[in-house]
Order: sequence, then structure tokens, then C-alpha cells
Amino acid sequence: MECFTNKKYAFSLCAEEKRRMMFDKQKKLCAKHDRNLAAYHNIISSLNFDLSSINSLEDIPFLPARLFKFILFQSRVENQVLQLNSSGTTGEKSKLKLDQYDIKTQRKALFDIAQSFIGSYRRPMIILSQVEHGNNISAKSAGALGFMLFASKLCFLSKKNIDVQIQNFISEQGDDVIIYGTTVDVFNKMIYGRKQGTASLPHATLIVGGGWKWSSAMLTQEELIVQIEKIWGITRVYDYYGMVEQTGSVFFRCEKGYYHCSDYSDIIIRDPVSFHPVSYGGSGLIQCLTTLDMSYPNNSILTEDVGEIVGEDDCQCGRCGKYFKIIGRLKNVPVKGCSYE
Repeated sequence: MECFTNKKYAFSLCAEEKRRMMFDKQKKLCAKHDRNLAAYHNIISSLNFDLSSINSLEDIPFLPARLFKFILFQSRVENQVLQLNSSGTTGEKSKLKLDQYDIKTQRKALFDIAQSFIGSYRRPMIILSQVEHGNNISAKSAGALGFMLFASKLCFLSKKNIDVQIQNFISEQGDDVIIYGTTVDVFNKMIYGRKQGTASLPHATLIVGGGWKWSSAMLTQEELIVQIEKIWGITRVYDYYGMVEQTGSVFFRCEKGYYHCSDYSDIIIRDPVSFHPVSYGGSGLIQCLTTLDMSYPNNSILTEDVGEIVGEDDCQCGRCGKYFKIIGRLKNVPVKGCSYE
């Protein structure tokens, strides 16, 4: 299967070119954060890590995602306009300070990535999740605000008479709509207590963002997709994997059921004991890499999520880049709210 050649899609870089670009960008970002952020410099120095010794992508140093719960990495303090907080429900939450440049960069990346799945034209949009406004918001709200770039008209659902609200909006706007919500909101507002054939929305697209940690007790990912089709007639369901520390550089799940690295991102799978890279087909901790030039060091983060790279450049969906599966969470690690369990 050939890669997309239209550069407007964020999945056009194949393996050799992608690796060369990612390595060059990562080295520059590491050097930049080392110069500008005392906390990052102190961490790298305490590990006796020599940034000039980086010879491959696998040599790029990473920060544990958990570290963002305890350290507020920041630069350009006078320009910071927004604080993002992880959606965790237990323990400390990650906090990030963003400036206008960071926000613009993240939105552009999200738009480029998402349009490969849902198209680039604006459509009426239904927002299932509660959205905060202001300069201190959650990752859930940040996700909703990001996808509003695709909206021509918005409908924010209240808690009562949800079916009626959706039906009224569809009657006015037609069923070529985008519906966005977290998995919890999708379950509570579109599945729980609903009967098969509640509505027929064959042209609607559902975007599901994170929060699968509850699924083992309620509904698996695959079951949710099946129920959405049975109840609402929606067949286009896209969920994505991401984290507040790398908002914008998300990994969408393609039509064949795999998560994809875009031209903005890459992953390395590492053994949870030795931290050595694991070959394709082997499972381990997911190291997420992004090329987004931010004011904080989000370019290389080691998550507590376990995954497996299935292949690269040859997914049947036609997109270039590595594609992978999420297996679960590292055992005996407290659940991070905006990730998987």
C-alpha cells in the first residue's frame, strides 16, 4: 500500500525520511530545552547524560510522564496565557503553562492530523463533554476546544432530555455532523439506558477522546463501537490516544483498528526493566516523541502505558508511519486519568 502523497495530510512521510527528520528535530529540541529550562538541564545533568553524544533516535532522553505531576516546566513566563491540567481523578495532576505560540502550534497539528480521518470541511458539531473556558482548563476541555476548529455550528448538550436535544439539532442541521466526547460521556449520554435503533445517523462521525480506564468494568472499546452503531446507526467512530503533555500531537485509531503516528509524532517501545528498545511485535512502555516546538519539554515522554508496534508504512488504511496497539497499563502503577488502563 502506497503512502499518501498529498502534503495536506499529516501521514505522508515514510520510514527513512521520517526517521531522519525526527532525529534532527529531537536533537534540536533537547538542546533548546537544556538551554532555556533550568529544571530540564538539572535532570539531564544529574543523569550525567551528554546531549552531544546522541547518535540515534533511540538515544533521545525521555522524561517520565509522572514527572509533570510534580514539576512545572516553564519558560517565557511573561507570555503564558493558559494552564492545562490533566484529567486525573486520583492523586496529583499534571500542570502545563502554555503561551499563544504553544496554543497555535498545537491547534495546527491537531487540525492536520484529524482531517485525514474526518475531512477538512466544517460541519455542525455536538459536544457531549462539559467545556471549561478561561485560562485554567482541563485536558478534556482542551480536546473539545481543539476539535471545535471543525465546527460550523455548535450544540452543547445539557444533562436532561439528551435524545430530544440531539434529534432537534439533527432536524435543523441534518445528520452530517461531528459528535465529540470522552468515552465516559459517550457511554453515559449515548449508550447507557438507550434502546437499539434510537436514531439513524448514517452520515454522522463520532470522535472519542481517551478515558478507557473504566472500560473493563463497563464496556470494552470494541463493544462501545458496536453499541454506537446499533443504537445510533453511526459507523464512523474514531478514537485517539494522547496525553495532556503532548496536546495536539495525538494518535488516531484508523479504520483497520490501529493507532497511527503522524508526521508530527513517533513512538519507541521500551522494556519496562532495562528501558532498552523493543523490536516490532514485542510489548513494552510507550515512549511518545513529537516534533512540536513548545515552550516546555514535551518532545520525548515515557508513558506508563504498554503497547506494541505492529508495523510501519504498510497499514492497509494507506497511511505512512508506525502503527501500534494499546495493550494496557504497567501493573502496580496508579492510573493516569487521561490514559488507558
